[in-house]
Amino acid sequence: MCLVCQWPMGRRWFGEALHAALWPEPQIAASAVLRRSLRARISSAIPHAAAMASLGHEVIGVDIDQAKVDRLNAGECPIYEIGLPELLVRHTESGRLRFTTEIREAAEFAEVHFIGVGTPIDVDGRSYDTSQVYGAVRQLAPHLERPCTIIGKSTVTVGTTSQVTALAQRLAPAGAGVEVVWNPEFLREGHAVQDTLRPDRIIAGLTTAEGEKALRAAERVNERRIDVALRLIHRALGDRLLKGAQVTVWGAAFKPGTSDVRESPALALAQALQQAGATVTVHDPQAQATATMRHPELECTSDLPGSLDGADLVVLATEWPEYLQADPQALVALPANPLLVDCRTALDPEPWRSSGWTVHQLGRPENATGALGAG
Repeated sequence: MCLVCQWPMGRRWFGEALHAALWPEPQIAASAVLRRSLRARISSAIPHAAAMASLGHEVIGVDIDQAKVDRLNAGECPIYEIGLPELLVRHTESGRLRFTTEIREAAEFAEVHFIGVGTPIDVDGRSYDTSQVYGAVRQLAPHLERPCTIIGKSTVTVGTTSQVTALAQRLAPAGAGVEVVWNPEFLREGHAVQDTLRPDRIIAGLTTAEGEKALRAAERVNERRIDVALRLIHRALGDRLLKGAQVTVWGAAFKPGTSDVRESPALALAQALQQAGATVTVHDPQAQATATMRHPELECTSDLPGSLDGADLVVLATEWPEYLQADPQALVALPANPLLVDCRTALDPEPWRSSGWTVHQLGRPENATGALGAG
């Protein structure tokens, strides 16, 4: 059996759902096998390792170049991508992200192994040269002594997942306990970190019933995202009732960079809050007009500071730069209660907290950031 599923991103929160279904514990160990000094792959594999660390995982990266490994462990990034140097420094210093040349070390350390090696166009001009993929699997698999998952990130030809599965299970002491999933990436140069953390599509290819169950579970989690967000909002409010509360929702578009509000989870959440008895004001820097047209029952505004006037609660529902780059100190006196629920887990909470805001983030456990989790 081979199942390939594709989901468009942005209109629905499938990325968080897939993460929750496959890796429900934030501290699961992961390795990133980089194995080749090929910029086309390394430029995506390093951001992926750093992004996984930023999501709360313990990550070890593997490369054959000792000099590059030494630089990475020192927090020095051999490539430039927006936001990557900061992530690399932050997570190598914390110990959550480290690099090695020893693939056995990664095999013993991790439960999830990402393979991000080069697959250049083959000499026939029509297919991909997957020799590095099979080479990485041949080096990794003999050290896999317990059940684990290998996730391929490289672009490959149809049938590769089944062939890699057979190879890995034949070579690994764990045998059938090794599962292979293919999850190719679609990264724009200069935006690899953002595209890794918030992809605009997810494609997953798998060969086992267990893998299919995980994806179906992700779909079910995705369908409950509004309910999960509402539960977090109720918990953030504590003893205060949502009914009668004045709530500001930041974001109406289904993703930043567009005025499209069709199937927008932000507006679905705003509607759910209103139906629960809250008085809702929606702000969006670009989609205010389209949101008003589609949902005239909602109060919409394009005035960011004005949207906070008298608010008991602020909900970040679309991760526009205007919100991520806002000055929390300049805004803290405007709401009646400086309480912020980040449903996109997009803000750096510390500047907001140090400015007097109480911040809760969806999917972040209390012991990791001080925020309430999705529970």
